[in-house]
Amino acid sequence: MKFNSKAIVLGLGLASSAAFANDFNGEVGLVYADVEGLDVIQVTGTYYFDSVDLSNTAWAEAEFMGRNSNVSVQYTDFDSDVDAMGINLEFFGEGNNNLYGAIGFVSIDTPFGSDDVVVGELGYFVDDNWLVSIQATDDSDNPIFLKTKYVGDLGDGQFFNVEASIDDEENDLEVSADYYFTNASSFGLQLSQAEGFDYGLNFKHFFNKQFALEVTYASTDFGDETGIGITARF
Repeated sequence: MKFNSKAIVLGLGLASSAAFANDFNGEVGLVYADVEGLDVIQVTGTYYFDSVDLSNTAWAEAEFMGRNSNVSVQYTDFDSDVDAMGINLEFFGEGNNNLYGAIGFVSIDTPFGSDDVVVGELGYFVDDNWLVSIQATDDSDNPIFLKTKYVGDLGDGQFFNVEASIDDEENDLEVSADYYFTNASSFGLQLSQAEGFDYGLNFKHFFNKQFALEVTYASTDFGDETGIGITARF
């Protein structure tokens, strides 16, 4: 089994569980994942510069649909052998400004040395809830990604989210979709053709105004991954 801690740090999506309040400015998350017998623990904290409104939206997509700029920090521990610390700044244009930008820094320490990665993303909203962007890193060995994300309103408190990305080297395509059968609960599916065929499933449920739970499963090049995450907003 090939184990790539950098790829998991950049791609681990478990910490994106959402929670519940009429509006909020802060979010903290705790995730535990089992990656082929390896214990992965991740702690994340996010501060939104303006209050995020949960009304008339899928709660998990509120910050995207509200275009709420934010700063976040993240710590990840891989089976007590590898650890990573990251910080990310995400910017959404206001008013008629449809620009989007994000920049992040990740520092990874292993028994064999350390590695630092800078990740940048620049995009544009071609419609109210439709973003198209390009992502790259300062590592010339990493590809450039073309990405898109769209959130749609199905009416009656139901929503859907579709995301896709493709790289400029192998043309590997990754697609994910979430169906929000209420604004508080959803099922999701992820598909990827990178290095074979990978897939993932997730379920999110929002219990009250403060707490959320997410359960995930993925079959990837690294092996089977199962995870559980909790998030609080305030």
